[in-house]
Amino acid sequence: MQAILRKRTLVRGWYWGTEQFKEVLLSRANRKAVKRNRNYQTSQMGRDHAQEEAEELVRLGLKKYKLKEEALEGLPGSDERKVAIAESIHRNTTVSQAWTAERLRMKSAANVSQQLGRKREPERASVRLL
Repeated sequence: MQAILRKRTLVRGWYWGTEQFKEVLLSRANRKAVKRNRNYQTSQMGRDHAQEEAEELVRLGLKKYKLKEEALEGLPGSDERKVAIAESIHRNTTVSQAWTAERLRMKSAANVSQQLGRKREPERASVRLL
């Protein structure tokens, strides 16, 4: 009877188990399915997966630009390297721009949005000329 009650309380996107089980599920999640399924994106598991992916992109970006974690605090929010990492996060994950702003020390989600727009502006201008 208790198992039936437990099953009824589960909702799509939720899981029942330990943190280790959660990690196994996250490792098996299909990235394309995550991006397409809004129910999954808004579930706790979907957010955890997106944050895990975004953290990996931050680590790769820091390594690529030879930056230390502590250096993020001292750099301005408009630093080209920060903006490049933010763009990678924005294109490849479903984390919010608020999360990106906090993680990369870019002040606010509005600043992240503005910086990404400025980065894309030269691309738009060149398309208009053609």
